[in-house]
Order: sequence, then structure tokens, then C-alpha cells
Amino acid sequence: MNRVLVLDAAWQPDRIVSFERAVTLLWDGKAVAASDEIVTTMRSPSVSVDVPAVILLGQVAKWAFKRDMPVCTRSGVLARDQHVCQFVIGDVACHRPASTIDHLLPQSRGGAGLSWSNLVGACAPHNSAKADHTLEEMAKSHGWSLKREPFEPRRSIRLLNRVPAHVIPESWLPFLAAQAGR
Repeated sequence: MNRVLVLDAAWQPDRIVSFERAVTLLWDGKAVAASDEIVTTMRSPSVSVDVPAVILLGQVAKWAFKRDMPVCTRSGVLARDQHVCQFVIGDVACHRPASTIDHLLPQSRGGAGLSWSNLVGACAPHNSAKADHTLEEMAKSHGWSLKREPFEPRRSIRLLNRVPAHVIPESWLPFLAAQAGR
């Protein structure tokens, strides 16, 4: 993977950048290495720069105030719900892959469009069966509920949504694990 994890001045995961951007931050003195693992060495005819897997910004970044306003997307909802259908029918939780998203309060009935609190991952059969009913209506008539209430994911979760799980470097895990409970 050709990416570097960037931590803000408080050692919180901030963003994932390319090797090139990491070298620029290091070269300009805006960041320092936060891990011992060197993922690559960038070379020019006169300079060689080791690129660590994790870098630490020395000051609060300009984008720091925007990062806490996540954009809700289909892929983000599916990643938050771990690509598993969130519906429970009676006492049986669905374990099928979530290939669609469902509006708990359908837009046709006044529900919000792209809203973390109104969207869940759903398998196609359950999404089709629910149709334009509310979750409350489905609960009364068919015993439907959710595995968990929808929520706005933390920043570290949103960062990981952009990286396939099988390519997350081990050197990132201590920094991401510290954020998992927040």
C-alpha cells in the first residue's frame, strides 16, 4: 500500500496521504516520523528520504475544523455496518451481505436523504420487503428491529473505510485501536 497515516498534534488519526504528500510534510518540517517502520525510500538525483508508515503533524492542521463534519455516503454507511444486513426479524439476526442501504424513515414519508441516523446497510431481500414502510410499522406487523442503532462513525472508522482491511499496515493499529472506543 502506498499510503501513510497522519496523526494530528494530539496523536489522533487525522488522514491518510500518499507517499509524495508525506515526503512534502516531512521535508517542509510540518511533520516528523511517528513510527519506526519505513515503508519506502523516495529518491531524487540529490536527495533520499525515508518514508515512515505513520507521521505526526507538529501543529494543528488547517483542515482540522472540517474533519468533524463527515459526509454521509452509501459506501460509508455500508462500511460502518461492516457490509452486513442490520435487520433482525423476530429473534433472528440477518447475516447476509448488505448490498443496499435502507432509509429507516423512507424519503417518500418525510425521512432524511443521506443521514447517518436514518440509513442502515440491508440485504436486497429485506430492503425489498420493507419497501416504503417505517421500521416501527415493520416492528409491529413482522417483529423487525435493528442489530444496533445507526450512528455517525468516528474519524478513525471513516479513515479506514478508504483502506481495504487486508492492507492496513500493522504499524497503524496502535493508533487506530486507541480511537476505536471513542
